[in-house]
Amino acid sequence: MKDDGNVRFKAQKYKEAEGFYRDALAHLDTVKNDNKELQDLKKTILLNLSVVTNNTGDYKETLINCSKALDIDNKVVKAYYLRSTANMKLHAYDEAISDIKEAIKLSPNDKKLREEFEAIKKARTEYN
Repeated sequence: MKDDGNVRFKAQKYKEAEGFYRDALAHLDTVKNDNKELQDLKKTILLNLSVVTNNTGDYKETLINCSKALDIDNKVVKAYYLRSTANMKLHAYDEAISDIKEAIKLSPNDKKLREEFEAIKKARTEYN
């Protein structure tokens, strides 16, 4: 299901991809034996779903899914980045800055994260 979602995503069929990712998560929730492999797969699907929901403008859903991914692993740079992006779109600039700072702490050499930090600060200034 995850792979089917990835195919749809690459074809920019975001709503179809979202459906496959949601089905995959629902299936994973029925698995009795919880282990690291299962948690890693769940985290990946939540991140994929977050990319989709950011692309479709469902930013509140992105916040929920990134938070779930961070509950599994609080060192996922991509989850902080995606949640920061969603918060910025929702004009929650303080939260966006907090998340992007966390991402930068985890990946200090990533120039894209630093550029995003500057963009959020600029957007916050322009919004206020």
